Amino acid sequence: GSAGSLTVNSNQLAVNRVLLNQGSLAVKATGAGNSGNLAVNARTVELNNGAEISASTNSGVGESVTLTNVDALTLNNNSQITATTQTGRAGSITVNSGENPVNALQVNQNSQISAQATGERGEAGSVALNTRNLTLENGTVSASNQSGTVGGDVNLENLENLTVNQGEISASTVDGSAGSLTVNSNQQ
Repeated sequence: GSAGSLTVNSNQLAVNRVLLNQGSLAVKATGAGNSGNLAVNARTVELNNGAEISASTNSGVGESVTLTNVDALTLNNNSQITATTQTGRAGSITVNSGENPVNALQVNQNSQISAQATGERGEAGSVALNTRNLTLENGTVSASNQSGTVGGDVNLENLENLTVNQGEISASTVDGSAGSLTVNSNQQ
């Protein structure tokens, strides 16, 4: 069947802090069903020690992971924000889309923000990060598929400072169509 949606602080003032330490916020469809939406409305979001925020489906349609009103977002030590599928269509990940940019977004120590399709003909979702400062210290931001005809895009908006130290930002495929990587495309 299809998974339901998960919302943290919908239509309210943003919660001050969401801290996940080896924990998870997840919507998952393990069969052919669709995943639900996952939305977090918080000023500070911190994921540590393998923590995850994720929407996943095996062969159905994946819905979005959306973070809003974020001022600081940090992923440490193998933590992840993901929208994934095997052979279906992965959802997208958006952070502060259409609002004030995140002040500081950090992806550290083998952590990742990714929208991916891991199986044959699966379609990757997109990643859109609206942030002033993006730091990757051995971290990854990506949209990828194996052999899908639809590749996901990576869009970085309002970026003022970018630091990549042993990290990667990519839109990729093994044997299909890759998406695009865009930085500040709507800026004057």
